[in-house]
Amino acid sequence: MCDDFLEALEFSDLALTYLDLAYSGDAELVGEVAVMSLIKELGPTLKHLDLSGITSITDEFFLRCLKEHAPNLESLTMAELEELTDEKIGQFFSEWEKNSGLISVDLSRNHTLSSLALNGVLQHSGPQLKSLNINGWKATSNESLNLIAELATGLSKVDLGWCREADDFTLAKIQDECDNLKDLSCWGCNRVTPAARRRVSPMSGIVSSCSFPLTC
Repeated sequence: MCDDFLEALEFSDLALTYLDLAYSGDAELVGEVAVMSLIKELGPTLKHLDLSGITSITDEFFLRCLKEHAPNLESLTMAELEELTDEKIGQFFSEWEKNSGLISVDLSRNHTLSSLALNGVLQHSGPQLKSLNINGWKATSNESLNLIAELATGLSKVDLGWCREADDFTLAKIQDECDNLKDLSCWGCNRVTPAARRRVSPMSGIVSSCSFPLTC
């Protein structure tokens, strides 16, 4: 994939609802300007967008493009975008007034994102969220992680892998408050003990994927 392909797609007159360009070949051949131009054209009809691995994407794409041109988006997947910053992504979600809330958010493996971004996601989309993946947000505070159970009670799938401040209380709150929960992942969360996994009984219907310190 390259900028020429995005330009052709931009002028295709397609009214797309689903756009997945994740990991499409050499990411260095795709510029942020071309991506922004494409979303300005196709964004109004989109319900699902996945631009994971397009490393040219920065905060500017969110603040100058997505915020204005994707009002009907329901599912957003933007994993492994190394130029994102916690402050600006938090700002984006807090200012995204044209969108009424996402059902699915996957911002996994964006290691620079943490508490401000999560707070923004929850304030913007919490009541609508059914799936949340913040795997790799290592610096996210325990306080922010505990807000998940307070602001996103409709969640059915949560991935907190490598969120190092997640603990037994975080998982317990999510299990107690999210009645539709089916899948809870906490690989790499060293503050989570085996007691948390034992709390998820086979009768609960929750699939729990956890790893625990050898010393616990």
